[in-house]
Amino acid sequence: MGESFDGSTNSFNTPAVTLADAMVGCEDEHWRAQINVSNIAGT
Repeated sequence: MGESFDGSTNSFNTPAVTLADAMVGCEDEHWRAQINVSNIAGT
């Protein structure tokens, strides 16, 4: 996500961040298992 500013005065700056998510799954004829992880870096 890119850097952003507030309103027309640009007095407050929100720095850019990098987000990473992951998913691992396995599926069979009768069942499905899945693990999801959000924001792996934790920043």
